[in-house]
Amino acid sequence: MASKSDIDVAIDKVLTDFKISTLKAEQRTILDCLIEKKDCMAILPTGFGKSLPYQMLVSVRRELEKETSSDDVGKVIVCSPLVALMADQVDRINAVPNVTAAYRGKLRK
Repeated sequence: MASKSDIDVAIDKVLTDFKISTLKAEQRTILDCLIEKKDCMAILPTGFGKSLPYQMLVSVRRELEKETSSDDVGKVIVCSPLVALMADQVDRINAVPNVTAAYRGKLRK
């Protein structure tokens, strides 16, 4: 397991890629649980940014695994009944270097 300082450095690098200056305390708690492969349930208000830790996870793992030459850092699947929200998040995530996102669903017109 990576040291806390290594994790902090990796998160700071990824935050820069995501064009975000800092995580909220609750977002950091979620991300720490994910990095440590612990179960996590986050019940927070709509618009709080619950998705961000999940969106960052693969990039943080890549930063932490640079030393070990491991290419398989996993994948994240997020399920949501809100297709418009998924479409917006996928567009934003695809703007982040070395991150690919997609969604399945139909927008009703």
